[in-house]
Amino acid sequence: FVGRFFDHRQSQRSGKRWRAYGWTVFAVVTIAIAATPLLPHLDLANIVMMFLLVVVLVGVRLGRGPAVLASFLSVAVFDFFFVPPRFSFAVSDVQYLLTFAVMLAVALVIGNLTAGLRYQAKVASTREDRSRAVSEFARELSGLLETAQVVEVATRFIEVQFRGRAAILVPDAQDRLDGATLASIEGADEGTARWVLDNAQPAGLGTDTLAGSRCL
Repeated sequence: FVGRFFDHRQSQRSGKRWRAYGWTVFAVVTIAIAATPLLPHLDLANIVMMFLLVVVLVGVRLGRGPAVLASFLSVAVFDFFFVPPRFSFAVSDVQYLLTFAVMLAVALVIGNLTAGLRYQAKVASTREDRSRAVSEFARELSGLLETAQVVEVATRFIEVQFRGRAAILVPDAQDRLDGATLASIEGADEGTARWVLDNAQPAGLGTDTLAGSRCL
């Protein structure tokens, strides 16, 4: 088969990544605003716990990178807004330096652990979804009798799994490939497909043969 992978997937991932960092900044600023009225009533240690909670939530929801940003940003915001002298990065008591170091270390560890758990849960969910999809695909194929039906169902399955355009080329009695099918996919050419058929090796995007192609 020949698959054309959509270029906009990269831009979508980039956009989601920047939104995640934006939400991280928003979360840290929000907790700082919420903790400010509580400063006369709470010890600084309790306010530190509030920032650590934000790091945990960011790690669970947004991943490792935003969690690391939340860790550093929380320490900076805590120092600037809550540690005397306030509204300055100067520190009046040396013991707060130890507080910052411990807070940063704990935040980084917690953020990485929660992000790791989030990633493992996502991988497990993806594997489960893929296994279910393959099982349903096999069951659907088992009831088909004609080649055209198999091609249609398999093409649809490949497009969903790889999130791109796909085509299945079936040689005719003279071992010729259907060029009309290739025409539906931008960047696909019959010469590459012919090489793949003759050599039983992949070619195109991500391979050592015609790696500059937009298709696999």
